Amino acid sequence: MEKNHRPSSSLAILVIASSFFAISFMSRASIITPLGGSPGTTITSMIVTTGRASSLIVAPASLNVTVLGTQVTVQWSQSIGQAELTVEDQTGQVVVDDVVNTQSTSSYTIDMTGFDSGTYTVILKSSTKQVTQDFTLN
Repeated sequence: MEKNHRPSSSLAILVIASSFFAISFMSRASIITPLGGSPGTTITSMIVTTGRASSLIVAPASLNVTVLGTQVTVQWSQSIGQAELTVEDQTGQVVVDDVVNTQSTSSYTIDMTGFDSGTYTVILKSSTKQVTQDFTLN
């Protein structure tokens, strides 16, 4: 006669960049849930092994875009190394394209004098990660 096996589970609280995540482990699956507020980082993948150490990969959660007149400042919370920073207009056309080293600086300012008013998208892309954020130029 076969026994009915229920997956064992446990709960851990993970603190990353002053944010709390509840992590439920059930056999080979894991569920990651932010506990209130906006997390400072996003967990993109997690490898859980039974009886051995676990690996955790953390990526930048988002970009913060500040618009003051025609000056647009893009800030990122964590380094992703050498990255391409592009700005696309509403049609998807690239209007700004530059390379930034996110290890040596945490922000980049763009002078958008002469650009049309409207919604734009900033894309910060490295060889392994991509983060986007929309902003409005008035």
